[in-house]
Amino acid sequence: MSASREKKQRKEQSSSNWVSSRDLKNQQVEASRRRRDRIYIIIGVVVAVLIIALLLWYFGVFSQDKVVATIDGEDYVEGQMAYYYYNNSVLSNAQAYANYGMSDSYPYSLDEKASEQTITEDAAEMLGIDEEYIGGTYQEYFIQSALRSMVQEHVLKKAAEENGITLSESGEESIESNLESLDESRENYLTSYGVSLSRTKYLQMIYGDSMTESLYKTCMENNELSYEVYNSDLFNELTADIADDEEALDDYYDEHKDTLDTLYYYYATIDGAAETTTDEDGNEVEPTEEESEAAMEAAKKEADELEEKVKDDFSLVEDDEQFTRAGGVLENMSESDTGYDFLMESGRKQGDTTVIEGTDCYYVVVFDERYLDTSDTVDFRHILIEAVNEDDPDTEEDESADEATEEAFDAAYERAEEIEQQWLDEGGTEDQFAALANEYSADTGSNTNGGLYTKVANGDMVDTVNEWLFDSDRKSGDYGLVINEDSSVVGWHILYYVSSDLPVWKNTAIEDLWMDQIMEENTVTTCDDLYSIFD
Repeated sequence: MSASREKKQRKEQSSSNWVSSRDLKNQQVEASRRRRDRIYIIIGVVVAVLIIALLLWYFGVFSQDKVVATIDGEDYVEGQMAYYYYNNSVLSNAQAYANYGMSDSYPYSLDEKASEQTITEDAAEMLGIDEEYIGGTYQEYFIQSALRSMVQEHVLKKAAEENGITLSESGEESIESNLESLDESRENYLTSYGVSLSRTKYLQMIYGDSMTESLYKTCMENNELSYEVYNSDLFNELTADIADDEEALDDYYDEHKDTLDTLYYYYATIDGAAETTTDEDGNEVEPTEEESEAAMEAAKKEADELEEKVKDDFSLVEDDEQFTRAGGVLENMSESDTGYDFLMESGRKQGDTTVIEGTDCYYVVVFDERYLDTSDTVDFRHILIEAVNEDDPDTEEDESADEATEEAFDAAYERAEEIEQQWLDEGGTEDQFAALANEYSADTGSNTNGGLYTKVANGDMVDTVNEWLFDSDRKSGDYGLVINEDSSVVGWHILYYVSSDLPVWKNTAIEDLWMDQIMEENTVTTCDDLYSIFD
């Protein structure tokens, strides 16, 4: 079970990003959220300085064009597998932890070979790695994950070819954007180390000497095309039999209800830390062991009294400012979460309470509800017009970096209205909207794919966008303008509602069952020295 996400709290904390924010730990594990069976599409360039340093240390010289795997009769060479192997989220997440000085709290070390590190149960839970890999090496996991991604790409690419689908213009733009990002990282490497590298040499530092610029572009093209198929009606056709098999979906739910269900609870934290004091010279004096024990005893007494107060009247919990509501989809919760074992016990009902000892505190935990969320997700497009202050050339300060003013929001609104009118004047079709999104949107997460987001769940987006999307009267073709003031990039959104989509749990089930299916249907063979190559 993967680590916890930040949950939508009772106190209605606003999201700080365009897509709902996640705390640091969960940003790092998000890419592996779907682990072995989920659609694993890599978009972007994973360039990590520590990974580069590691590769320089132990990555051997590969022979060009060596076939390392054959999938259903099609050969794949080293560079293609390296593309997926080294883009594994565990590696990029390890780099992110290192950047924040948190390497000691991450279970994978960039200073050791993957073949010399074993996946523990705790590591698997934190990283979202399937239980079958526990006890094995990270190298085995990286290789098997790469092979699964390659099978997935193979099937989706083949479906595209059979249906005459080619990479879209926005897909090509995305690849060019990724190459620009690669070059920026290459320039940063020059700045940091004083070494100038060609694009090919830089790629070889990341992926090994088997990688070439042309092969890298091919990998990105195949990956981008696969992503487009996955987000198209064609994928729905590929998975139609599974989607229609209610018995298989029900069986899947029964087997995975401890990850698919949604669970909410309340908790209150009672501080049990003893106060520090100062001596006559003003020096801080740490509390004695007796003082610490006394503080915890007092906290336990207060926690017990609070539990006794609320355990027979759940409304008291809802109205008490001491309590915070937390929870979400169980897949995103962890056994390390406060009260996890208590909350997961069979037969839990609303109002059940317990007191749990923490570090220098006690928690009062109250169960709220557990259910399967069957609400639909949505597909939509948007154009974000950023609100940015004009920079005054007569001052040294960069005013554009300051918090956007009311004038900046007004200017963004006027620009959004102009673009909306341009779209309507040109016919107001979805395709025309997508083209304008690629041209004008400030959202880098969608301005190369026509502003498209698919399978978005209620609560995933900032409040204003979320409320518009999940209005009960919303229908295909609706459009509108909404303001966004609670994000790292603020401004106005031009929204276009595409359609409702399947509930999150069904999307998960269909993708997992489809992945099992294609792994069974496609014969995969690998070269004898595969593990020595990636060592």
